[in-house]
Amino acid sequence: MIFERVPYIYAVRVYLRYKGVTYSYEEMFEDAHMADYQYREGNYACDCNRSLFIGRYCDPDFPELVCGEEIELVALTPVETIIAEASHERLG
Repeated sequence: MIFERVPYIYAVRVYLRYKGVTYSYEEMFEDAHMADYQYREGNYACDCNRSLFIGRYCDPDFPELVCGEEIELVALTPVETIIAEASHERLG
């Protein structure tokens, strides 16, 4: 059996606010709706993960926060969609 898989990569710009300061960075997802879900309801909706992202992408001195909802999601805006080369796989 042969099938073709064409992965799509969706880049979004994430805007988070903590104590009046807005932080922004780009994140990549394979699914158009995954970014929205992750940042509103999934693991990325928690301060423990959001603080890690801010520390990694924006401010290396940003404190690692415990679980909570102090970091506000301001916006998620699409940046671009990348269509990677088609890959072919043979399944036995």
